[in-house]
Amino acid sequence: MLQQPTVREPQSLGEAAIALDQHVRGLELVLEKYPQLSNIAYQKLAELLKSKVRGYSVTVTREHVEAFEKLLKSKAPKTREERMRYLRRAPEDLGWELSAERLQEYIAELSEESPGVAQHTAKALKLFIKHVLRDPNFYNAFKTPRVELSLAAEPLTLEEVRAVARAIEWPPAKAYFALLAETGLRPSEILNARIQDLDLNERILKVMKANNTTKRSYIAFFSAKLRDHLREEYLPYRDEFIEVREASVRNLLKEGVAEWKSLLFPFKDSALRAAIYDAMDRALGRRFRLYDLRAFYASYMSLKGVPGASKALPSS
Repeated sequence: MLQQPTVREPQSLGEAAIALDQHVRGLELVLEKYPQLSNIAYQKLAELLKSKVRGYSVTVTREHVEAFEKLLKSKAPKTREERMRYLRRAPEDLGWELSAERLQEYIAELSEESPGVAQHTAKALKLFIKHVLRDPNFYNAFKTPRVELSLAAEPLTLEEVRAVARAIEWPPAKAYFALLAETGLRPSEILNARIQDLDLNERILKVMKANNTTKRSYIAFFSAKLRDHLREEYLPYRDEFIEVREASVRNLLKEGVAEWKSLLFPFKDSALRAAIYDAMDRALGRRFRLYDLRAFYASYMSLKGVPGASKALPSS
């Protein structure tokens, strides 16, 4: 009679990462020797992820982009050039990671900057998702905006924002959410920030904004309380995470490890959001877009009497 192997619960993040790598490698060996178990393995993994993962993300590769370019060969040159121009920008802005929630907010961000750009980008993304990724959840996650469309932000109170922040248990998600609320920055701006952009002594985060013609930078301030959280809880956690995951990331990214290590938040956007949405469910019983924290920031600063607060957020 076969005995079930004993599975020991990991006692730290490092042990958990090692155990995960070992189980993945074990699954690879099983499927190499017994390929007839592929369907069973797929079903069990799908059930596990469906029950344990709140949402999911897909990493976009250069091969995906090249496949999309081949798909457009039958289009008129002008149409092909336009679709590729807007498609190339999106993965770079999103850190080459797509999720349903992030796609929704990305189109909202673009709509604020330029409704026309948002419309063209949405069209390119729709085609890319439909014919290359073939993921109906991503395809239906956002609509192609009309030029005159304005996406209204949900009004939030200080008490609601604080309740969510207190309910977030994962240090990276807590730091990410707090920075969004205290700086009014876009999610993509914080996710693309580098560790060297953070100045704890001056309590500022430097942001570089680039478009097709110019580059400019500006700074956002945060509280002393958030500085202490970053210094005492988040940054030590970040350092340990990088140390534990560097070998795995090196196998995946090859030459992109240095860039990954330089990120202020070297975590998957979908994982950060899952932890925040879980806190929203527990604290408020509902969810709001992370992008709505920009409007909250502007309203809060205005109530505090900060001159020009409603116009303080950079729009491009």
